[in-house]
Amino acid sequence: MASVATGAWAGKDGKIALYIYDAWYFITPLSGWRAWVADAAHEVTHDGTDWVAGLMALGTTGARTRHSISEVVHTVTAGADNTTALIIPDRASLLCVSGRVTGAITGALATFSVGIAGQATKFSSGLATTLDSNFTGPAGFETFWTDTPVKIFGEGGDLAGGEITLAAHYTHYSAPSGA
Repeated sequence: MASVATGAWAGKDGKIALYIYDAWYFITPLSGWRAWVADAAHEVTHDGTDWVAGLMALGTTGARTRHSISEVVHTVTAGADNTTALIIPDRASLLCVSGRVTGAITGALATFSVGIAGQATKFSSGLATTLDSNFTGPAGFETFWTDTPVKIFGEGGDLAGGEITLAAHYTHYSAPSGA
């Protein structure tokens, strides 16, 4: 969705545009209406004021439950472990960390694991280092109270190189707004 409407849509931000019989018509969405944003590949829900991505539930006073996925591509560097740019956000309830090897992981390691500091195998272990190997590591719907980076760890030896795409699947919440 464009942040500011232009051209024939100028001044119609947030509205639904319909082209019927050679003319544009604009509809103001109601709270709870859902739409698919094709270029961003996600669903949005209208909260009565704006379109919100990942909204699962909306209370009558503005409380929200949203589902999100954060993704990063991590270039593996040499060492026993790597801290990735994938962050499990403060106060998020994590459902799963998933990943796919997008460049074979090299080094003296036999396999690798995905976890967090102090818990190397939290999301998965014994993972294959070959191109296109993948994993889905359920987290048991655990809430994280601080921003927590996801790490990868060499098992049986150090990491040397490669690439992995990682995703954190989580739910987060907003308190009632009073509206």
